[in-house]
Amino acid sequence: MAVAQPAAQSVTQAVAQSAPVPFRADGLPIIPPLNNVVPIKPDVASHETASAPHSESATAAPVTVAVEQSAPIFVHPREMTSPEHWEQWVRGSGLTGGALNLARHAALVMQDDESSEFQLSPKHEILITTQSWGQVEHCFQEYFPTVRLVLAKKEPSYATPMQVIAARKQARMQAAADSLKADPFVQTLMNDFQAEILPDTITPID
Repeated sequence: MAVAQPAAQSVTQAVAQSAPVPFRADGLPIIPPLNNVVPIKPDVASHETASAPHSESATAAPVTVAVEQSAPIFVHPREMTSPEHWEQWVRGSGLTGGALNLARHAALVMQDDESSEFQLSPKHEILITTQSWGQVEHCFQEYFPTVRLVLAKKEPSYATPMQVIAARKQARMQAAADSLKADPFVQTLMNDFQAEILPDTITPID
């Protein structure tokens, strides 16, 4: 009667039945490599996910982090010697909404070491509200606690931040247009096909 063999055998037993097993000098058997065995590739992704569930993939898309702006470091308003400096301060001051719009339409002029004049054209007087002016004044006092900000409804003596921004944008547009016109391919299109560059279609690249 045939005796059923166990379904599972050790690697050593399987090799022993198929061929004589040579032994090493220390008495341990030398097990030859198994043929026709396909190695199983470990699931690296699953392992990494299990071991570090909060880690990000190396190919993850870059994440853009908004960095809060801060006003340029001016110890005293007298250091803001140009309209560009005032525009930089307004841009980084943290003002928002109506207060930001109000500051962008005004010029800052030093009167003395203890006071600065906030010059706003009468045609923009509508921008002045209790809330907007209060926020501008409070923000200015936080940065310059020893200097008083005085509201003056008159034509600004210098360019306002809005005018500085407009001039900067115009300069960038002109530089972009000049660069486009200097491109050999564009010149070919203009010379051979009478092509024209529409200014409204030009977008400067930062």
